[in-house]
Amino acid sequence: LSLTLTTSAQCDQPGYQYGYTASAGTLSGTTLTMPDADVTITVSTDHLASTGQPVAVAYVDADGTAYHIYSSEDNLTLHIAELTPDFTRHTGRYIRVAPGQQNEAPCLWRHGGWYWLLCSGCTGWAPNAARLYRAPSIWGPWEGDLGNPCRSDAPLRPASKTFLGQGTYVLTLPNGTELFMADEWHPQRPADGRYLWLPISYTADGMPRIVWEE
Repeated sequence: LSLTLTTSAQCDQPGYQYGYTASAGTLSGTTLTMPDADVTITVSTDHLASTGQPVAVAYVDADGTAYHIYSSEDNLTLHIAELTPDFTRHTGRYIRVAPGQQNEAPCLWRHGGWYWLLCSGCTGWAPNAARLYRAPSIWGPWEGDLGNPCRSDAPLRPASKTFLGQGTYVLTLPNGTELFMADEWHPQRPADGRYLWLPISYTADGMPRIVWEE
């Protein structure tokens, strides 16, 4: 199952990333329509040799090439697959990232000559520590886990639980500021779900840091 996303907005800027969960919409044939949003997802089945979960992210690089990032192999391994120029199919070229490490919710961005990948462990609805990987090319070699980039002095927003959230993507603003964006899940009270937006900073040796702020 290969999922891609289109909107009526202009989404061709480098680093633009789309995230969605298939269960949030209604799937009919090869089209997934999201309620109350101007979003259509087209579905093809020409490439996925192994099972992938219904959470997908597409990342558009500076050269315009798009990639589909998803958990696969029974949620054990991330795949990064190149998409065709119209974003509707895989080209057949892909790479396995962190085999066997059970990552999900991938957030991919580029900074300082590195591709960075921030992920979550697979603990159901329970938050866990973020995991960080990096590579000089989207095709690797990927190194990590480099540890949890989150920092917090707030007891109710522990860094060890990613501030009680799970990453969705990293948004780069026009002024260059990078925002870590996360979902705060409340499975017993779904309507009370929240979003976390926090700026990303970098240490002297170039490592990302996400510090909790009220």
